[in-house]
Amino acid sequence: MRLLKTIVIAMGIAIVLGIGALGWMLVQRLGAGASAASAAGTARPAPPFGQVEVTAPAGMRFEQMATAGDRLLLRFSGPVGERILVIDPASGKQTGAIAIPPAGP
Repeated sequence: MRLLKTIVIAMGIAIVLGIGALGWMLVQRLGAGASAASAAGTARPAPPFGQVEVTAPAGMRFEQMATAGDRLLLRFSGPVGERILVIDPASGKQTGAIAIPPAGP
């Protein structure tokens, strides 16, 4: 009986220490995330690139704008299909284009 009591007490202590360790790790991770967020908040913003002119591809009209990560996507459509221009907002330069031809018959 005495051995059983000792085992139960030891397991209780192990559970309390384990929960304490998990709580400490959680606080450490949340603290690291908060300090990273505050450090990001103190970083200087990218300088404005001024006015940028994006010319629509020939025969196409502007349809939609969206963001994907740190890129700006501009969608144009026309009789020859669709085209998506990929723009870098930090520099204002086009970094790529995706052509989507119309569906065949």
